[in-house]
Amino acid sequence: MFANKIEKDYKNKKYLLVVVILMIIAALGLSVANLLGKDLALKNTLVDLALEKEVEVGNGNYLVTTRPEMEATDMVLGSKNAKLKIFVYEDYDDLFSTKLASDLDRLLIEKGNDLAIVFRPFIGFSENSANYALALDCVSDLGDWQALRKKLMINLEGQTADDSVIDQDNILDENLVACLTEKEKSGRIEELKKEALDYQVFGSPTLFIGDEMVLGARPYEDYLDSSGLEVEGLKSLVDRVLGE
Repeated sequence: MFANKIEKDYKNKKYLLVVVILMIIAALGLSVANLLGKDLALKNTLVDLALEKEVEVGNGNYLVTTRPEMEATDMVLGSKNAKLKIFVYEDYDDLFSTKLASDLDRLLIEKGNDLAIVFRPFIGFSENSANYALALDCVSDLGDWQALRKKLMINLEGQTADDSVIDQDNILDENLVACLTEKEKSGRIEELKKEALDYQVFGSPTLFIGDEMVLGARPYEDYLDSSGLEVEGLKSLVDRVLGE
């Protein structure tokens, strides 16, 4: 009988221990979920605050109050005197930016001298994003930035096995090394990040077409969204802004 009592007490204590452990796990789970929820809510609030002064004119389109202006140091494809200048913030370590690139080339061919595209680096979360943005920024000061941009895009698509995009075989020379070192010391990456934030650019790619900010890699042709609503593709968007 005494042995049965000991066994019963042991089972009760074991049961209580399991209950306590489960309660601790549940409490931790709720705490983590609460923190994650607060973090997500904070991020959503920041984006909402950033866009609260903008008017949504379409699916992923916002009528903006501030937009970039062309600078002498900008990387530009097309005529600088073009009727319409599209500003593109792109990440050279982001596949969505790569998907957009071919459609932008198609637009340039179709619109000719009426269109110019201004490329500006967006710094993402990866180390490559910052390194490639800085390298391209330096090359834009030195000369043939188009070759490096194209190589970065090809590398990102996985069309080459060479992970070292910036090497002795392309544009890594003494001038570039000097530029990278100098601009790293002057905090060039931080300047690029601040510039993007000044225009409320929080992700890549982001486009400014006329007075509208377009979020994401917009397809070339019109398409239907998940709700079955028609969304303007790049071509329709540009045609509308150009008044065609």
